[in-house]
Amino acid sequence: MTPLDQIGIGIPTRDRWDELGRTLQALADYGLGGNETVVLDDLSREPVPAALRERFPRVRFERTTRPRYVTGVRNDLARLLTSPLFLQIDNDSFPVRGDLGAAAAWLQKQDDALALAFIVAERDDFAEAVGALPPDPAPCDFFIGCGALIKRELFLELGGYEEDLEYMAEEIGVTLHAQSRGLQVYQYPAVTVRHYRSPLARDPVERAALNIRNELLIAGLYYPFAFLLLRWPVYLAKALVFGWFPRRQIVKGALAAARRYPAIWRKRQPVAVGAFLRWKRLPRPVTVRERRSSLG
Repeated sequence: MTPLDQIGIGIPTRDRWDELGRTLQALADYGLGGNETVVLDDLSREPVPAALRERFPRVRFERTTRPRYVTGVRNDLARLLTSPLFLQIDNDSFPVRGDLGAAAAWLQKQDDALALAFIVAERDDFAEAVGALPPDPAPCDFFIGCGALIKRELFLELGGYEEDLEYMAEEIGVTLHAQSRGLQVYQYPAVTVRHYRSPLARDPVERAALNIRNELLIAGLYYPFAFLLLRWPVYLAKALVFGWFPRRQIVKGALAAARRYPAIWRKRQPVAVGAFLRWKRLPRPVTVRERRSSLG
């Protein structure tokens, strides 16, 4: 089995059959048409179009029996796949540059690696920005869910994503949890994933509250106690002072987090202080953002 053959592809979807068709075709064009591929539909209004099944007969189409949302769906995909490596993408993202076989081989050789964070490009003119990056893989503080290669069994051993972190920041949670095992996420600059960022489920007001909620839940789950005590006042004060989000959404997100704390406290697995401080010093993964010329 070649390194490329060790990659299984998992794609969550809901009511996005046209975008999914474009993504599956892009994967085939990239040379991944023969790889194990599972699409998990989270209760779309309409079933998978017959034309899509006929066009991609090697793809395994599955459907949830209850709402799972994207975090739960990704956990389910990791269980449904059998390949050693899990290429995690969205139904509107796919690789456009680089050698995934080489990435898979590199990842398998790193005993301390959980996953590779690929460059995520939100616009087509990304080549100049990506070309300016250092070429060698290096640790980063999390991966972006629409473009990552993950050691599947290791991910499941860690418990996968915390499903209380519905839809946002679940990758930060699992990466921070992995620090307790001495595991790293590496930025892998040689591969770029193009992400088209559908406006569906991206209401900026609602996402603001969810962002606040999940950041505070991550602190409750994984931060050492002293840093957890600091996280609430410092994070909320910065959000207010710097105007990161509308004030009402900051309050809404904080209240939502507070209501979930009794439940998540029972799951708390704080990272040791030394590992936590090392994680805090790591750089963020690179995104070439839409309508911007700088890297973010």
